[in-house]
Amino acid sequence: MIRTISQSQFFDIKGKFISEGSEKKCYLHRTDPSKCIKISNKNNCSQTIREIKYFSSLPKKHKFSCIPTFYGAFTVNNFIGFEQECYLSKEQGGIYDFSCFLEDYILNLNNTENLIFNLLNQLKTEMLSQHIVCSDLHPWNILYVEKGTISKLVIIDGFGTTELIPYYRYINFFAKQKINRQWSKLQRRLLPIFEKRNAIYTNKIRSNCPN
Repeated sequence: MIRTISQSQFFDIKGKFISEGSEKKCYLHRTDPSKCIKISNKNNCSQTIREIKYFSSLPKKHKFSCIPTFYGAFTVNNFIGFEQECYLSKEQGGIYDFSCFLEDYILNLNNTENLIFNLLNQLKTEMLSQHIVCSDLHPWNILYVEKGTISKLVIIDGFGTTELIPYYRYINFFAKQKINRQWSKLQRRLLPIFEKRNAIYTNKIRSNCPN
């Protein structure tokens, strides 16, 4: 269900600007740093509608580890949007101890490859077991976050698919097929990042070698 809110109600929840994509703008919640708000113009909102439908189809009482909690959708004037869990660090105004994009996490040589691959495997395992489907999985809609003793990868964007009839919602076999295809694309997109990581490591070794 999409509720209608007034302009004043919107400004009561709209906090500082966080980021902007091809369709959506994202803002921190004004009074609750554990939440963010994503909005799109109604003339360009296909991704937003798709994500609202996807989140609305999920079990209401189930808590997923690798995707944000959904707090409902709204319309205001010429915009449509929704509230979801926010993964910003405390330094950025959020509630997490640390947060960065997957690419930045991979390029940090302090993070071992074993740790990186373990986190990626954990993410894939949950996606398959919980049938979490994305339209486009890439290193820029995945974050590494830390909070207390918890550290994990989370997906922040791109939920649902563009199929006219979303078979994955009803048949687990199709969901797993879709997830595996998206995961193969992600692996291809990660290859140049790991190559860049190896180049950084090589340059570091060379710079530390005596002449």
